Amino acid sequence: MDQIVGLPYCEIEFSKSGACHPPVPLFANGTTDLLVISHGWKNNELHARALYESIVRHMLNAGGAASGRVFSVVGVRWPSFLFKPDLSLLPDGDGAGDGGAAGLGDTDFSRQELKEYAAEVGAELGIADLDAFLETTEHARNGGGDAQDLVDALRAATLQRDPRDQDVADDHTALFEAPGDALVDAFKAPPQAPAPMMGGGAGAAAGFTESVADLLSRWRTGARAGVAGLLNQFTYYEMKARAGIVGRALAPVLDAVPAGLRIHLVGHSFGARVVSAAAAVMTRPVASLTLLQGAYSHNGLGLNIGGTATAGAFRAIIDTHRVTGPIAVTHTHNDTAVGFYYALASTLSGDVAAAYGLTNIVGGPNDLHGGIGANGALAMGPGEAIGLPAQPGQVPSLTLGKVTNIQADQIIAHHNDVQGPDVGRVVWGAIKVT
Repeated sequence: MDQIVGLPYCEIEFSKSGACHPPVPLFANGTTDLLVISHGWKNNELHARALYESIVRHMLNAGGAASGRVFSVVGVRWPSFLFKPDLSLLPDGDGAGDGGAAGLGDTDFSRQELKEYAAEVGAELGIADLDAFLETTEHARNGGGDAQDLVDALRAATLQRDPRDQDVADDHTALFEAPGDALVDAFKAPPQAPAPMMGGGAGAAAGFTESVADLLSRWRTGARAGVAGLLNQFTYYEMKARAGIVGRALAPVLDAVPAGLRIHLVGHSFGARVVSAAAAVMTRPVASLTLLQGAYSHNGLGLNIGGTATAGAFRAIIDTHRVTGPIAVTHTHNDTAVGFYYALASTLSGDVAAAYGLTNIVGGPNDLHGGIGANGALAMGPGEAIGLPAQPGQVPSLTLGKVTNIQADQIIAHHNDVQGPDVGRVVWGAIKVT
């Protein structure tokens, strides 16, 4: 077996469809605890390996090395790197400054930029005739119904999947029902910031407001920007669905692990969706689950969402007591990727959103499309979840069988800031009490 920070290590690589060939053996002889980690969006092999090394190293330094436990590590690899949260932004310093988004001049994509991005998307979605797809993309910017052919092609490419992804499709009703031109128009200009974004606040909330104002001031606008934004929206949907497919494919691999060995699942960003999807359908228990700046709904573990009988996509984890130890959830509005872009990509702006009954894009706890990495696990039942502020330099005290929403303003500065010592302390906090 390979090694990572001195521990036995192997990787499981999944295809877009969830196919894999699990390595044998999956763990070393004498292992007591198997640490399974999944990366999220925009991570290639090198980025994923660096993430895993940092998490393992800091977990060991936090107390794992002296615990008497024998660890093996499994790294999950899956094709997830295409979604570009900052696609619609101009580079720093190229915005409208104090003039705001309304003062932007000609900030559209060039024909070449759009063509190159469309080629990436078409290849990633497996569209066979790329030349025809690129021509359709070019026509889509003209309006007058010309976008419908592009939208039809994107819908056909993304809906050819496992029907169990209906929960993902339900989150994107407008994307699959709205007219093509209306969808392109929704991405031609920046979303309107609702009142809660405009006001001040304390701590990370104030920083979040300032960060979003900066993002909106650098938003690309125009017909090609609308098409590019739509293409990016479909890659987001594809990756969101793909994370669920990979997680369900991971489940039987882990179910084959002997019952006496403790399994600890850790996921960052969309990797949190991977490990949650796995835990929700596994037949054997999981010792701990740690979600680092998770990129899925803050209602994903909840019940009675919005005052209805609707349960979150991963509610089975709670209802079936799938995790015997702690479920640790880091969250902070320092994370604009989840706090803003997740909410943006899970809804649409303007008239399209209004027509489908979608909320304004805030990303806060009252937004139906808010992320768990921004707000923690919400809509939980009585006694199922507790809140805890992260203390730099300290291992958090977590509780067996409880969801702990760890307010991470002091230890996580942005979405990808999960390679520091305090994140390792969170992981060890979840493991040590099992």
